[in-house]
Amino acid sequence: MGQQNDTVITALAVSGAAFGVVAAVAPAALLATYGMPGEPGMRWAMRGWGTRTAALGALGLTAKGEGRRAVLSAVAALSAADVVIAAVAAPGLSTRARLQAAVTSGAFATIAALVRSAA
Repeated sequence: MGQQNDTVITALAVSGAAFGVVAAVAPAALLATYGMPGEPGMRWAMRGWGTRTAALGALGLTAKGEGRRAVLSAVAALSAADVVIAAVAAPGLSTRARLQAAVTSGAFATIAALVRSAA
């Protein structure tokens, strides 16, 4: 892996870990950013998503070689699944909320897949 790829992977891992920690620690704040209701069930789901995302970010920072490629594959696949989930989210969620979630997850999926293919 080249220096540029390492820099992108590190940035992806740090941003994923940070996003995940915010979701796990302050789910209501992140939900509000996306225009989603901060009710208990949504906060619980956001904490679960945040824990997963923070763990993937931490693994991305510590993994090397094939392990790092495996983490990138997992980030790409899970983020792509999040895009689909956002697209078919409950009818009660606004279009804005679904679109923001899909765009954010789509960016993570695309960056992870591109860097993975170049690794």
